[in-house]
Amino acid sequence: MQLDINDEFEKSKSLLDTILRPLHWFGIWSPQRSIMDDVKFSILVTYFTIHLVMMCYDLIMVFGDLESIVLNLMESGVQSIFMLRVLVLRFRKHFNLIVISLRDEISDGNYKDSFERNTHVEFSSMARFYDRIVMTLGIISSFSWYLMPLQNYILAWLFNGEMTLNYPYRMFGGNNSSSTKWNVIIYIYQTPVTFFPICYLSSYGLMMMAIIHICEHMAILSYRINNLSEYEKTYDVLSNLMGEFVEKRTKALRLTKIIADGFDTVLLYELIITTVLVSLISYNILLNIDNFAVLEIATSTLFVISIMAVIYGYCFMGQFLITESENLAAACYGCAWHEMPIHFQRSLLIFMKSSQIPLQLTAGRFYVYSYRNFTNIMKSSAAYVSMLRAVI
Repeated sequence: MQLDINDEFEKSKSLLDTILRPLHWFGIWSPQRSIMDDVKFSILVTYFTIHLVMMCYDLIMVFGDLESIVLNLMESGVQSIFMLRVLVLRFRKHFNLIVISLRDEISDGNYKDSFERNTHVEFSSMARFYDRIVMTLGIISSFSWYLMPLQNYILAWLFNGEMTLNYPYRMFGGNNSSSTKWNVIIYIYQTPVTFFPICYLSSYGLMMMAIIHICEHMAILSYRINNLSEYEKTYDVLSNLMGEFVEKRTKALRLTKIIADGFDTVLLYELIITTVLVSLISYNILLNIDNFAVLEIATSTLFVISIMAVIYGYCFMGQFLITESENLAAACYGCAWHEMPIHFQRSLLIFMKSSQIPLQLTAGRFYVYSYRNFTNIMKSSAAYVSMLRAVI
């Protein structure tokens, strides 16, 4: 049993490297940036910028056709989120500070007993599970969207239908060309776009790991406070113990602030775009139901599920922070404080007062991610779908 725990503990320590690996592949982040990283990143951004410009050109060309505008915004909205996240990861220092903080914290010396080690393994397993789920959904939906025109072309060929190979992503004022050869060239040219979600999902996984690590800090802190009676009642022991409490909460506060400073504006943009995207893709599903387009319905459904999983993940992170903050405040109130010397009671009172302010994951410093607000996001998306059905 102990061997299994140690094995899981080592896996949890390697999770950070696993999450960061795709970012290193594309030159977006590296512990020691090299010339090759700069070259890969320059190629990536140049290609992506050209792709977004062509999508904007398509938006101008279809202006006036409300249905085509909706289809363009559905794709360009996703791509703009990826582009913004890549630029933030590359040029803002906060991402690197998060990585450094996590590397410093994940070590054997930070856990006093088997319960705390098991807590670390449990929370790391949770982060690994959500990272796999979201990464798998994102990759499958991205490749399904890319391969959908090719599948339609093959089906048309098999059933002697009208064979037209459309572009995977909108550009050049539309999706059709009279030249099949040209369509094949564009199809191959757009292949790298399929890999952009991996970069976004890697940073998403790191944020998930950082938030869960903060919650782990507070869960271990609650455990130590609940077991105050096991410590000696001497002044030195209790002073050192209170110092550990303050240090551990300060680290949680510091990491939360780094995440807020680095990603707060980005999260607000993503919140607005993803809320609209869920409604646009849902509207597209309704259109395909009316046209009996089974393949498009399946691909769009998978796509909207992936986006909803990302939104839910943010709300899960935010709710997890709030819950663990409340548990910490409750631990301070319910511990054996009455058995402690008066000087420790005073310090604990101050600590409990500060703990009553919950840590939160916000977008734009005002929108708090939580389970309740997840339902509000879904309600807003449903309202937008109703509006589109009424207008178009």
